[in-house]
This record gives sequence, C-alpha cells and structure tokens, in this order.
Amino acid sequence: MRSIIISILLIAGFFSNHSMAQIDYSSSEYVDGVYDSWQQHNINQNYDSSMFYGDVFLGNRLKYGSTLQIIAAYNHKINSLRRFDKSNQAFEVALKVFDDYCGNGNEVENCSHCNPIYVHLSDFMVILKDHWQAINYLNLSCDPQGNDWNSYHKARIFTLLNQPDTALQITQRFIAFSIKEKDPLNLIASYNQHGLIAKSLERYDEAILSFKEAILIVDSLGFEKNRYGYITGNLGACFYAKEDYENAYSYLEIDVARSLKNNDIGSFLSAATMIAQIDLKRSNYSKVVDRLMELSQTYSADITSEQELLICELQMASYKELNDQSNYSIKLNEWIALNKSISKNSIATNQALSAENSANSLRLVTRRMESEKELLNQKLINKEFEEEQTQLKNLLIVSGLIITILVLGFIFWRYRTNQSKKALIKEAQLELAQMEQNNLKVKVEAESQNVQMLSHELQVKKNFSIKMIKRLEKLESITKPELNNIEFFIQNELEIKSNRAEIQNQMGELSSNFVGELKIYHPDLTELEVKLAGMVVMKMSNKEISISKNTTLESSKKAKNRLKKKLKLAPEEELTTYLSHFL
Repeated sequence: MRSIIISILLIAGFFSNHSMAQIDYSSSEYVDGVYDSWQQHNINQNYDSSMFYGDVFLGNRLKYGSTLQIIAAYNHKINSLRRFDKSNQAFEVALKVFDDYCGNGNEVENCSHCNPIYVHLSDFMVILKDHWQAINYLNLSCDPQGNDWNSYHKARIFTLLNQPDTALQITQRFIAFSIKEKDPLNLIASYNQHGLIAKSLERYDEAILSFKEAILIVDSLGFEKNRYGYITGNLGACFYAKEDYENAYSYLEIDVARSLKNNDIGSFLSAATMIAQIDLKRSNYSKVVDRLMELSQTYSADITSEQELLICELQMASYKELNDQSNYSIKLNEWIALNKSISKNSIATNQALSAENSANSLRLVTRRMESEKELLNQKLINKEFEEEQTQLKNLLIVSGLIITILVLGFIFWRYRTNQSKKALIKEAQLELAQMEQNNLKVKVEAESQNVQMLSHELQVKKNFSIKMIKRLEKLESITKPELNNIEFFIQNELEIKSNRAEIQNQMGELSSNFVGELKIYHPDLTELEVKLAGMVVMKMSNKEISISKNTTLESSKKAKNRLKKKLKLAPEEELTTYLSHFL
C-alpha cells in the first residue's frame, strides 16, 4: 500500500509540469531534484515529507546507483532520522548498512564511503555506554590517521573513558599528520578538534592556544572568515569558562556575526545563548530577555532540546531578577515540561537503542549459529572427503611399497647373480695372473742369469783387451795412433756394444705387464727411467747397470737415486722391493 501511495505522489509531484512527457528516473536531474526536496524538508523540520523523499531517493539509488552511491544514500537517511530524534530507526539502518556493505570483509572494497557509517555506529555505542565497541567501529576506518572526524570521535570517547592523555595524543597525532601532509584544511580542523578536546578536559589555556593557531592559519591563507566563525565561538567559550567575560563576549559576538553570514545556525545559536549568559552575569536582564525572545521566535525550528532548556533557564533567572513573577511562572512551567519531555525522550531513546542492539545481538547470534552449522556440515563433508583421500592414499602407498619391494628384490637378485659371476671371473683372473707372475719370475731369474753371464763374459773380454793394450804399448815400433786403432778394433771385435745392446734388449722384453703397470701408476717416467727400473727389478748391480748404460759407476748410483725420488719413495724404502710389486 505504501509503495502505491509513493508512486501516486511521485506522479503528482514530478510529472505535473511534464504532462505526458516520459521521465528518465535514472537521470542525474531527476535524482538531484529528489535530493534537494529531501534536504529542504529536513531544514523545514517536515518529518513526513522528509521521510517520503528520503525513501524515494534511497529507492532510486538501490535500483540505479552504484554500491558507493547506495551507501551514501543510506548515510543521508541516517542523518535525516537522527535530525528528527529517531535514533532507534537510525541505528537499525546503520546496522543494516554495516551488515550488507561495510562489515564481514566488505569494508575494504567500500572503505571511504563506509567511514560515516562507522561514526554513526560509534555514536550509538556511546549512547549505550559501550565505549570500547564504539572505538572498535572507528578502528574499521580505512584511513584512521588522516580522517579528521575519526580522530575527534575517538578522542572524545577516550575522554569518556577517563583517559585524557590518550585523548589529547590522538588529536596531537592528527595535527602532526596534517603538518606532514601540508594540508591546510585538515590542519585547521585538527587544531580546532584538539582545542575542543582540551576544553572538554578543562585545559582551557591549551585549548585557547589551539583555537588561536587555527584562526592564524585561516587569516594567513586568506580563507573566508565567515566559514570559520565557529572557531572564534569555541575560543569565546574557553574565555567564558575561565570567567574572562570581556574576551569571551568579544569573540562570541564575532562568531554570531560570521555564523549568520555563513548560515551556520548551530554555531550562531550556541554563541548567542552564551552571550545571553554573560549578559545575565553582568545584570543586563532586559537584554537577556529580548535576545532570547528573538532567538525563540526566529529559530524555533533549529533550537535543540538542550538549547531550549537553557534558554528557558536563562529567561527564568532574568524574570526573577526583574521581579516579573508572571513570566517567571510561565517559564518555570515550561522548564518543568521540557525536563519531563527530555527525560522521557532520553529514556525512550535509550530503551529503543538497547532493544535494537539486543535484537541485533540476537540476529548476530542466530547468524553465527547458522554459520557454525554450515561450517560443521562443511567440516563433515571435508572429513568424509579426507577419509576417502586417506584410504586412496594408503592404498597407493601399500601398492607402491609392494612394487618397490618386488623391484628391489629383482635388483638384488640380479646384483647377487652378477656378483657371483664377477667373483668367478675375478677368481679366474687371479689364477691367471698368478700363473703369469710365476712364469714372469722364472723368466726374470733366467734373464738375470743370462745378463750376469754376459756381463761376466764382457768383463773377461775387457780385461783381456786391457792386457793386450798394455803389452802392445811395450812394443817400441808401434806409434800411439796405431795403438789406438788397434784398441778400437779389439773393442769392436769383443762386441762390447753388441753385448750391451743385447742386455738392454733382453731387459726390454722383461715383461709387458711390468712396464704397463709401472706406467699406469707413474705415467711421468721416461723410457730410460723405465729401462733403469727394469734393470733394478732384474737385480742387476750398479756395475752391471753402468756397463749396460756405458756410464760410470757413480752415474748409475745417481740415476737410481733420481728414480727413487721420482717414485716418491722414502729414504728407508728399498727401490727393488717397491718395483717388484709391479711384476
């Protein structure tokens, strides 16, 4: 039914000037028109019309707008409800926006547009005196350090928690952040907010310095002063609290003038009522009455319940001093009625918020139970799947083990078979090598005897030649050259060179196995060194070696020492013993 009424009103309100023309409901012109009408009814305190246009605007955003536009529309709706003291409804809307768009992981995607929603929820938690939950909401902000409202609200909550130092540190950090970012607008706001927190903590001197810093920035940058009249009003309020009424009156009058020019009615009313309080203290009772009467008549729609109560109290005090008993009685009755109304509304608001908070908690518990149930079902499904996976895994492991054992058994059997064959082959090779070694030893011994016989025969022939030469020297008729020729002829005849070559050839045929093994372990040996090693292993004496190599006995000894060093043998090791290992 309500949707039908809304549709009828839309047709009457928006299509009267367009008769049969078709309207594009998604156009910015249409949306802006609805929004302007909504705000106008807010200003005029027309609750029903405000709610109507607010619902139309929100419905349009839900149908045609983006997620960010939807959140912004909800924020305007909450502001409108709070303006008409519909805190319980505003709280319900804020919780809905949080659940749908700004909580459960959605806050990252919709970050900046969700910040006002967090502030609303934080304010409601303050009313419910759940201050830590209020701080938790503010901590969800995507830019807690650079968000001026976030910093101020959080500091204000810490003052309620009786933690003044923490509260001031928060606003001081925002001042430092604004200075670092070189953001003059944020810097003005940060100094003003720090001053407000200091003022609420009754640290008036610190508050005055902070407000003056903000005003100095406004003046130095040439900003429009009317926009910042409220800062002057805050400064005047501090002087009022310090009972410096002269300065207070001066700054508050500036605030009154600037706030009116900027259409900042809230700041204007606060400054005007405080001026009335100063006039009361100065005994200017008639001035108080006239000023407050004008405020009540001109700005009745903008005066809050608390301001109305204060105005009533100031009027009562003024009428009492003026001995106007009639008006005093009227204002006294109004004051009593206002107190009752405010108390009643406060109780109702708290009850409504508590009920909504309890209902929301119940919804959260129900939702959590449903989530836990779904999670449990999912865990059961996952457990069944994991069991199946485990069974399959175990089957694969057992199959793999069996296959591995079979493969390893086959490999071991092949290995044992090959090892047996290798052992037989190695045994046969060892036997063959042993036979070759025995044959070689016999051959070496025989060759050694032949070499010794040849050497002995050579020595005998040599001795014979020496004796022959000595006898020929005694012959006077033979000249020295002829004697040399005869000596050379005899040596050739004795075949010394031939015998030496024969010894070397026999030694070279000693054993191909010996030479091969020796070169494997000592590849840097020369052919002459290998032949010398063969003579040594044949147990030829130094003298026999010198005869074979046609060198002196001393040269043969040195050659053997050099061979020993090249084979890297210790001085105490025997060369013959070492070389015999290669036979």
